[in-house]
Amino acid sequence: MTEDKNSSKYSVPALEKAFSIIEHLSKSTGGLSISELSSELNIPKTSVFSILNTMEAHNYVRKTANGAYKLGLQLYSIGMTAINLVNIRGVSVPYMEQLRKDTHCTVHLSVYDNGEVMYIDKLEGPGMVGFHTFVGQRKRPNTCASGKAVLAHIPDSELKMVIAKGLDCFTPNSLCTEAALREHLEQVRAFGYSVDDEEEEIGVRCVGAPIFNHLGVVYGAISVTTIKNNMPMQKLPEIGALLLHIGEQISHQLGYIGNYPNAASSKNN
Repeated sequence: MTEDKNSSKYSVPALEKAFSIIEHLSKSTGGLSISELSSELNIPKTSVFSILNTMEAHNYVRKTANGAYKLGLQLYSIGMTAINLVNIRGVSVPYMEQLRKDTHCTVHLSVYDNGEVMYIDKLEGPGMVGFHTFVGQRKRPNTCASGKAVLAHIPDSELKMVIAKGLDCFTPNSLCTEAALREHLEQVRAFGYSVDDEEEEIGVRCVGAPIFNHLGVVYGAISVTTIKNNMPMQKLPEIGALLLHIGEQISHQLGYIGNYPNAASSKNN
């Protein structure tokens, strides 16, 4: 431990390096390798390796399939009220309530973490129909609308990592192969919104839209769920347009300033 003469405060060099790495990773959408971090921060590779290894063990960072490092969800858990990203629940609640009122569906709010989506909030829809989902539940993203809304906007290297971890197959409609999933994600990008058409549970349909953070990175999704009879196919464009509008509004509340996917066409529907 050394004393910083300028601030008259004690500092720990290893912690300073760790904070520098975290801050640097927060500015990278594709992740950074040990060599890149060492070069760009002027920190020895051995130190970068040790720090990343320790942080990875505690889920502060995660290693991608191509060897790059990205921030982990543990930072979200600790900093719930620090920045707009971590205030996503507070920002989203009014929009979730509006969605429930307009669609009469159960509404889920989810975030993406290391190849999975995790529900961080849920509003039950009106009526007697309930769904066995819960806050904190983690899912493979290939069979749920929220997961596919995210997968459509992650880098291909990240998508390969997700696929390599395995694809869930629950019903005959599930997208259980890489070819089927990739073809479907092209449709999601074209329409803007995603649809789970009895892919996770027979008789249940869901529609989802992505949420982006202030860095322009897809962060999670907003989705609605109901039984198939309450969501006929002809209603999907209307519900999808509503989800896109809500997803865009939440993203902007979180500091996103880019062009939201298919926003123009959704407003014309």
